[in-house]
Amino acid sequence: MNHWALFRESFGKMLHPVLWVFGLLTALGGGFSISLRMGQARPLADLPLGARALLGDYFRSNLPSILIAGLMISLVLLIFGAFGQTALINLINKLENRERISVGGGVDAGGKRFLHLLAVRIVLALPLLVIGALAAGSFLSAFSGLFDQTQSEQFFNFSTLGTALGLGLLIMIVGLLFSGISVGAERAVVIEQLSIFDSIGLGVRLFLAQMGDFLIIGLLFLVVFIAIGLMFGCVIIPLLFANATFGSTQSGMFRLEANITGPIAGLVLVAGLIVGTLGSIFVTSVWTLAYRQWRADKVVKMVKSPDGMY
Repeated sequence: MNHWALFRESFGKMLHPVLWVFGLLTALGGGFSISLRMGQARPLADLPLGARALLGDYFRSNLPSILIAGLMISLVLLIFGAFGQTALINLINKLENRERISVGGGVDAGGKRFLHLLAVRIVLALPLLVIGALAAGSFLSAFSGLFDQTQSEQFFNFSTLGTALGLGLLIMIVGLLFSGISVGAERAVVIEQLSIFDSIGLGVRLFLAQMGDFLIIGLLFLVVFIAIGLMFGCVIIPLLFANATFGSTQSGMFRLEANITGPIAGLVLVAGLIVGTLGSIFVTSVWTLAYRQWRADKVVKMVKSPDGMY
C-alpha cells in the first residue's frame, strides 16, 4: 500500500463542493466547539467559600436535569455526525468508482444507512461510557473540596485523583483500540451493507490484520495535523494578541489575557468550521481509500474506460 498516495488523493477530495455539506455535518456532530473566554470569568478555586458551596448545592440538586440536557445535546450531535459520516463514506466510494455524486444522493445514502452506522458507534462506545462514568465519579470525588464550606485549602483528594487519572489513561488506550476497529466497521456497514455485528467483527479482523497500515497512517496523520495546526496558529495567534490585555495584579506577577469578542470571535468560529469541515472530509477519505484497498476483492468495481476497455 502506498500510504502517502492515500493522502494525496484525499487532499483532492477536499475540493469537491458536494462533500462540503456532509463534511460540515460530520464536523458539527463530532463535537466541534470553540471556547470564548468571558472577560470577568474567575477560576472555581478563587470563588468565596460560600459561593462554592452554593454552586455545589446547585449542581447536586439539578444533576438529573443537567445530565438529561447533556444527553439530549450529545444525542443530536451523534445523529448529525453519523448521518454526515455515512454520506461522506458513500460519496467518496462512488467517486472512486467514477460515479457522479450529488447532495441529493448523499442525503439518500445517509438516510438509508446512518442508523446502522449509529448503532455500530453506540455498541463500540459502550465500554468507554462505562469507564468514563467511573472516571467522572472519581474525578468529582477528587475535587469535592472545591465545594467544601470549610476553610481548608486542600482542594484535592490525591488518592481518588490517582484512580481518576488511571481510568483516564485506560479510556485513552481503549478509545484508540475502538477507533481503529470503527474504521473498518463503519465502512463495512455503509459500503458492503453488512449487519451491525458482522461489520464490527470485520472491523476487528481488519484492525488486527492491517496493524502496520494503521500505525503508518496514524503517524502520517500526526505529521499532517501538526503542520495544519502550525498554519492555523499563525493566523489565530496574531488575532488573539491583537485583542490581548497586559498587566499585573500582584507584585512580581504578570498577567496576559486574550478576550475573543465581536468580529474576531466570528472570524475564529468560521475558520474553525472550515478547518473542521475539510478535516472531516480528509480523514474520512483517507480511511475509505485504505478500506477499499484492504477489501479490493469485495468493494472495488471494474469500471469501463472511455474506449470501452476495463
